[in-house]
Amino acid sequence: VARPGLYEMPFGISLGELLESAGGVNGHLQALLVGGAAGALVGPEALGTRMSMEDMRAAGLPLGSGVVMVFNRTRDLGEPIRRIARFFAHESCGKCYPCQLGTQRQTEILERAAAGAAMPGDRQRLLDQAGMQCSPQGQDVVVEVVAAVVQRAAADTVLRALPDAQIRARARLQ
Repeated sequence: VARPGLYEMPFGISLGELLESAGGVNGHLQALLVGGAAGALVGPEALGTRMSMEDMRAAGLPLGSGVVMVFNRTRDLGEPIRRIARFFAHESCGKCYPCQLGTQRQTEILERAAAGAAMPGDRQRLLDQAGMQCSPQGQDVVVEVVAAVVQRAAADTVLRALPDAQIRARARLQ
């Protein structure tokens, strides 16, 4: 944004109004990370969404901490996604295997993709993490948080350059 900073705004302001309050986006908007690291990535289509519990819930988005990070098209979304994945892999309490191992596997897949060494099926493995459930008590929150971010962005953004067909072809050459 033109004027990065900390903004305290009233409930009900739209994401677009928030960006305008910060001077607008430098360049073309690629995505917003709403709700903090445990939030969700959304595209420009969400600019009309109002930052209220009801409106964010209706849009399927977390309000979370209220943090909104803005990424223009010059930013590679893979880097912040990998950083978030590493954070949650490190912060996993280790009480359940889907969380303990799932966040590590997500990080490994994202790191491989960034290094140009994605393996066949990595996209699907990444998406499969979103379906993992640890317990009915909700202890699966870390895997779900990372999976939500990964599912919304990484599978389409980070791995888009390496569709499974290209990954299979590369594997045959090795």
